[in-house]
This record gives sequence, C-alpha cells and structure tokens, in this order.
Amino acid sequence: MRRMMTLAVVSLFAVAGCTPPESVKPPAAPAKGSSGTTSAAVEAPKAGSSVEVKTVSLSVPTMSCPHSCWPEVKKTLESQAGVAAVELAPQAKEDEINDRTVLIKTSAGFELDKAIAALDKAGFDGAAAK
Repeated sequence: MRRMMTLAVVSLFAVAGCTPPESVKPPAAPAKGSSGTTSAAVEAPKAGSSVEVKTVSLSVPTMSCPHSCWPEVKKTLESQAGVAAVELAPQAKEDEINDRTVLIKTSAGFELDKAIAALDKAGFDGAAAK
C-alpha cells in the first residue's frame, strides 16, 4: 500500500511537470495577524532618499506547484531590474498553490512588461498585473 501511495505521488509530479527538489521548501502560510511576507525583508530607503518602493501584484496562472514552479518564478522575477523582493501570496495549504498571486516589491528601474516577458520565456505564460 505504501509503495502504491509513493508511486501515485511521484506520478502526479511527473504528470504536472513538477519534481520537488529536496532542498526547496515552499513558503509556509503566515500565522494569523502576521504581515504575510515570505521573503527576505526589503531594506528601507535611507533617510532623505527619494526611492519609492511599490508593490505590484502579478497573477501567474501557469504556476502550479510550490516545489519547482514557485522557486523558478521567484528566481526569474528577482533577476529583473528594480525588483527588491518577491513573495508568494499566502496559501491555504503549504504543499499547494491555490492563489497564483505573486507580490513584487519594486523600485526605480522596474518594467512590468519586461518582467512578464521574462516569465513567458521561462515557461510561465499568461502572467498579468492584478
């Protein structure tokens, strides 16, 4: 029975195109009352600076799993100019993505069209600002 369960799980990941590396853990859902951040903190602008940090919500409909899809989306977006941090919206369950929203903290130099094109090139087509 245990072998059948293992085989079923492995088959599911193979069909979905996601193979979870052992070293990658999906972000946990935040505790109630927390800010919901799951990435490294963004440094606050220094006093007197005019750097404006904005948060962009991006829908990534083809991001289907937290094990290989989410880390690839995060890496792709973090490589874009003007991206300070990338976070996955809080999820109902740790091992599933039910809300395909990505929150991007941006500063000067960020271009939404280029970020969407980079996701498309990485295989995550259909991304759009929310």
